[in-house]
Amino acid sequence: AKTGGSMKIGAQYNERKFKTEQNIGQLNFHQGDWKGSIYINVNDLRGTGTDFFNKNAKYDTHEKTTSYGFDVQKGARIGNKVKTVFGMDLQHERYELVEDALDLGRNIWGIFGQWEQNFDRKNTGIFSARETWTNGTDKNYNNFSMAVQFLHKLGREDNLYLNVGQSFVMPTFAQVYGSGSYSLPAENLKPQTGKNYEFGWKKVTNMHAWKAALFHTDIKDNITATFNSKTGLYNYYNEDFKNTGIELSCDIAGKSPFS
Repeated sequence: AKTGGSMKIGAQYNERKFKTEQNIGQLNFHQGDWKGSIYINVNDLRGTGTDFFNKNAKYDTHEKTTSYGFDVQKGARIGNKVKTVFGMDLQHERYELVEDALDLGRNIWGIFGQWEQNFDRKNTGIFSARETWTNGTDKNYNNFSMAVQFLHKLGREDNLYLNVGQSFVMPTFAQVYGSGSYSLPAENLKPQTGKNYEFGWKKVTNMHAWKAALFHTDIKDNITATFNSKTGLYNYYNEDFKNTGIELSCDIAGKSPFS
């Protein structure tokens, strides 16, 4: 067998060493109808080595990601038939690619609320909404999404339910601007938005939890990745996605240790 250039059979394709350091902190607060938390997550990824096959090139990547923020919410009851939750959250994200002198940051704001209404002994509705927006970067987003759930009791143990909701997912900095360790830049990447529908039946007894559901998901600009085995990198892009199906399940809680 022959090989091209100066490569010899048995020579390594590449030699790389990776070191990941993570620092995580979180503080939670809960008193009465109030809940809140503050947190910080710091990740530092360093990769060094040599690409032997590619002209003996030096491999050196250094990526830092930081996120910190808070969330707070308050619940309340209005009479015997209404439960509410209102709150807000803020997260600051920072992304650094040291070798490319890339240092980016953005703030993600959110305001949300939920209203649970007991119409009568058998029928309950839950209405929720959220507004999300960003600032502090050249790629800012905003989205308003809602969700509705209806629950109808057939008896003491079984219910019919209907869920209709919207989803919103922003691309990460690493997906948009690329990471030297695993992905190419995709600066035209859009956030994904979706609609989700589910209609089903649930029954919970002492030992069995039954579920039968029909669902449909329709996502616009779904964030998708393909892997290039030659480069070892992921490429992110948008594509529309739909999924329709039926789910049947039964969870049996047997005597310990089996289920």
